[in-house]
Amino acid sequence: MPNTVPPPPIEQRSTPQLVEALCLELRHVGVGDYALPNAPDVIAHIRDVQRIHAELEKRQVDLHKRIAQLSAETTWQIHELLRDCLAFPKVTPYVKESDGIRRALRCNRCQQREMPDRKGIWLCDVCLAGALHSVESRTPEDGFVLFRTYNPSKWCEHADADTVLLSLDGDDWIDGGYCRICLSQEQQRRTHGTANALVAVGDAMDGAWEILTEAEVGTAWDRFYAEFNFRPSVHPQDWPGIKEPTPSTTYSISSVYRAMSKYRVLENDLDVKALGALQKCVAQEKRLYALDWQHPCYWLYPHRFLDAHSPQAWKVPVLPNGDYYIFLAEDFSFGLFGHPWEQTICVFGQVLLNALAQDMPLLFAKPVRRDGKES
Repeated sequence: MPNTVPPPPIEQRSTPQLVEALCLELRHVGVGDYALPNAPDVIAHIRDVQRIHAELEKRQVDLHKRIAQLSAETTWQIHELLRDCLAFPKVTPYVKESDGIRRALRCNRCQQREMPDRKGIWLCDVCLAGALHSVESRTPEDGFVLFRTYNPSKWCEHADADTVLLSLDGDDWIDGGYCRICLSQEQQRRTHGTANALVAVGDAMDGAWEILTEAEVGTAWDRFYAEFNFRPSVHPQDWPGIKEPTPSTTYSISSVYRAMSKYRVLENDLDVKALGALQKCVAQEKRLYALDWQHPCYWLYPHRFLDAHSPQAWKVPVLPNGDYYIFLAEDFSFGLFGHPWEQTICVFGQVLLNALAQDMPLLFAKPVRRDGKES
């Protein structure tokens, strides 16, 4: 069997060939992301994505339609995957599925939230807390099995025959168990990791973000659904996603996804100017809602937040990069609504519109609706 003829150098290939080659490499990354970050073959595909994309940028090729088509073909968020491939190795490019969850980090129990990493117990923070409560209270919960066993192969390092263990409910099998100590240690590992990450982005952000309680989350979302007729959907017929209030202006931000090499510059400009506008709308020591659909939500104290230039410092980003991100006045009178699928941000409330007009973000160059009506 003859050897496969290697493709010509990137610079010598036609633009249509390069576009399809880019899509193929992105598929390879998406299929193999479970093995990251230590997977030489997947990393080789990421490097090919970077090289091909660099050449297409030189040729000023608009990839938006083909990437959107690939997203529809795969049900993955390919714009996000491409962005993360270009940021590698600072960012690990885990593919996001249509609901915005990174597949490799999807919680093994609830399937609705992410684990912080793939290093420890494969549960999200909420399910991990539920697992610990289940073991400590000896109360079974859906998706978990509580058991004692004489089989050492099912014991954790702390267990003996009398130890209550927890495993995911596999219907016809029981995996190795975790005891109360295992689950507590995993919580501590995550807490320490979060604390270290906060230190890494600087002490200046301390106190700016305060996680909402479960009751506060429920109250905020219930009110938002009711007052804005919120309709989360990937389907264009369901957009714009909310009943856009009066006054409001909605801007297309799709250009940021077509200029990946300028992504960080445009994101940083948006972050800094949005924070500046929010600070003008809110008195010292007052707070705003920062809502992230299907993820932890926060109170944001704008005047305490001094590190807007660091993307890692934003617990909830301004730029919608796979999830709905919403910043709201405590009385819901003004705010920002970021739509990841329509690729728009709606600015509403006269006070916020006026504040942003004083220093308009670069991305807000193309208004598509005013007061909910097409411009």
